[in-house]
Amino acid sequence: MGDHVPRLRPLGRSATTRLALAAGLIQSGRYEPALDELELALSDNPELPKAHLLKGLIMAQRGELAVAALHLETAARLDDHLAPAWLGLAWVHRKSGDATKALKAARRAVTLAPSDAAAHAMAGQILADAGRSDEAVIALRRAVSCDPGQGRPRALLGELLGRNAPSDDSLSQLLVAARLNPQRDATAIAIGDLLATRGDLDGAMDAYKLALQYSPPRSGTALARLGKSFLAADMPREALFALRAAIRTDPRDVAAMVDLARVYLATPGCAERAREMLQAALEVDPSHAEAKDLLAKA
Repeated sequence: MGDHVPRLRPLGRSATTRLALAAGLIQSGRYEPALDELELALSDNPELPKAHLLKGLIMAQRGELAVAALHLETAARLDDHLAPAWLGLAWVHRKSGDATKALKAARRAVTLAPSDAAAHAMAGQILADAGRSDEAVIALRRAVSCDPGQGRPRALLGELLGRNAPSDDSLSQLLVAARLNPQRDATAIAIGDLLATRGDLDGAMDAYKLALQYSPPRSGTALARLGKSFLAADMPREALFALRAAIRTDPRDVAAMVDLARVYLATPGCAERAREMLQAALEVDPSHAEAKDLLAKA
C-alpha cells in the first residue's frame, strides 16, 4: 500500500447554505450578490428547484424574460408542487404576451396554493386582459377574500364591476382600494369615472384632481376626464385649460381632442379652431365617428 493521501475538497459553503444566503440577500434588495451565490449553488447542485426559482425571479425583475422563464420552468419541472415557480411563470408569460401559458400557470399556482391571494389576483388579471370579465371577477373576489388588505386586486375588481353597471359594490371596492393604496392614480381615476357615470360630477372632479396629485408627470388621462367633467358641468373655461393640458401630455388622445373641439364649437368665433382640432383627431383615428360627425356640422 502506498502513502497516497486523497486530496480533500476545500471547505466552503454548501449549496443549501448558499441558497439560504441568496434568499436573505434578495430580501434586502441585493440582487447581484444573490445571483453570485445562486450561480455557485447551482454549479454545486444543478437540480436545486429553489435556486432556479430565485434566479428566475431575479431575471424577471431585471426584465430578462426568456432567461427567467427557463429557470422558472426548470424549478417547476424539478418540483411540480412549487407554487411560487408557477406564479412566477404566470407573470413572465403575461409580460411576454402569451396569455394561454400565463393562465395555465396561474391556475396551477391557484391549485397548489388555494389560499394565496397573489395567485388568485394573477389569474384575475390575466382573465381581465382577455376580456373574460365574469371569470376575472370571481378570481379577484377570491383574492380579496384570501387577503382583504391587498389594494390592487380590489381596485381591478371595482373597475370591472363598474364597467358592467355602476353599483354600490363597485364604488365600495374602489374606495377601500384607495384607502389601502392611496398613491395609485388609476384607482382615483376609476372612482372618478364611476361617479361621473352616476351623475356626481362634483365627486368625479374631486377624484380626478386627486389623481393629478399622485402622478403629475403622467396625468393625461386624469386631465382629459377632468376636462370632460368640466364640459358636462357647463364650465367651458375650466374645460378648455384641462383639455389643452391633457393633449399636451398625450398628443394622441382623440377623446380629449373631440371634447376640446366641443368647447371651441360652443365658444363664439372659435369654429375654425374646432375644425382644426377635429381634423387632428381624425389624423390619429380616421374612423372616429363622433369626430367625423362634428366636423361635418362645424
